[in-house]
Amino acid sequence: MQEETFEQALEIGQVGLAKLTQGLFWLNPFAFMPLNGVTVPYLDELGVSGTGEVKTLNDYQSVLEQASDLAEDFPALSHAAWIAAQDRGVITPLDQPAPEVNFKAPPGIPLNQILYGPPGTGKTYSVIDEALKILEPSFYSANQEPEQRSVRKERYDELVEKGKVTFVTFHQSFGYDDFIEGLKPVMKGDTLAYERQDGLFLRAVRAAGGAIGEESEQTPQAHVLIIDEINRGNVAKVFGELITLLEDGKRLGRAEGLTVELPLSKRKFGVPESLYVIGTMNTADRSLTQLDVALRRRFTFKKVWPDPTLLPSDLKIGDETLDLQAFLRTINQRIEQRLSRDQVIGHAYLLGLPPTLEAVSNALENKILPLLEEYFFEDWNSIREVLGDDKKPDKADQFILVTGDASADRKSYEYNDEAFKRLSAFQQVYSKL
Repeated sequence: MQEETFEQALEIGQVGLAKLTQGLFWLNPFAFMPLNGVTVPYLDELGVSGTGEVKTLNDYQSVLEQASDLAEDFPALSHAAWIAAQDRGVITPLDQPAPEVNFKAPPGIPLNQILYGPPGTGKTYSVIDEALKILEPSFYSANQEPEQRSVRKERYDELVEKGKVTFVTFHQSFGYDDFIEGLKPVMKGDTLAYERQDGLFLRAVRAAGGAIGEESEQTPQAHVLIIDEINRGNVAKVFGELITLLEDGKRLGRAEGLTVELPLSKRKFGVPESLYVIGTMNTADRSLTQLDVALRRRFTFKKVWPDPTLLPSDLKIGDETLDLQAFLRTINQRIEQRLSRDQVIGHAYLLGLPPTLEAVSNALENKILPLLEEYFFEDWNSIREVLGDDKKPDKADQFILVTGDASADRKSYEYNDEAFKRLSAFQQVYSKL
């Protein structure tokens, strides 16, 4: 079939995609798949993207390519969709067993990954794209340009609403009973009682088609569990026996797949290979070497580093320009020389600023300087060096002034409010004086 013929057929009144693809399926059931109210929801559950946005032959072929490895052939896949529709009560049940259907993992994407880097580099921002690569790879490929970010975010929000994404932020009080299972206090009338409740991870396992205890397994479907600030929790305590099950080769469906017995409920469960875990880690809080060794071995680590090229090199302020790329790059070079690369400043703190000195000044004073104070434990002399204040000949351009007796053992320092109003103070951070 030709692209033009496909589009012309869709324009015929009362035809539509469902009837057109059903007709193609009747003509050649091994080459075409019907896209109708029965098969589309089923393919969505299996992680096939773009089923509801087919407008061209290329769109249709993309769906067929994704679906081709899910079952023995398209007739078997269509049959499985009918059985699933019967289970949902969409159509009248037939007394026939469902054929075997396989979960199709997107190629080249690890089951467990951690995005790591300093603050302000866009780790949480990048998580949205990583989730779309897993859940809807075709959609991501068609909308991956920077200016299409809002489209990707909107689609991500829709997937969250559909229950295809689970999001949690770890913190110091987050424990095993929150993540796996535990006894939780509940009020029954005027009486306080305790009930066993499944944690967030077990709920994610179910959403991916897995089963807990005697439950029946559902159709495997891609599900993404996002753990923001994964290093802020006590990983060994939170994950417990899950550490072993997360390993790629120990996932259910693999040759060495394992199940374990939960210590509280005595139920058995395993982790399906349709569950993806994405963590984010702020290296300013904790380095990779301090992470639990077992966790490091089971995760793929992807660095998300500051990218000064995302900032303007010629931000027009009045009659002059400010090179924000050079400003950030110079500050980070000085931080790395004095501390480490894990504690540099992310580009997000300066991204999207309006072309005013006030906006840049606010970013420095209210976002970047507090970080520098934390990094250097209020070692003001080092902070002055990072900002280039020690080299500026005019005190009016120094953001932090040395006050009192400069030769004394204990110097005192104060903010120079006037410097934050002078463009030259920012330019001299990176210019060679």
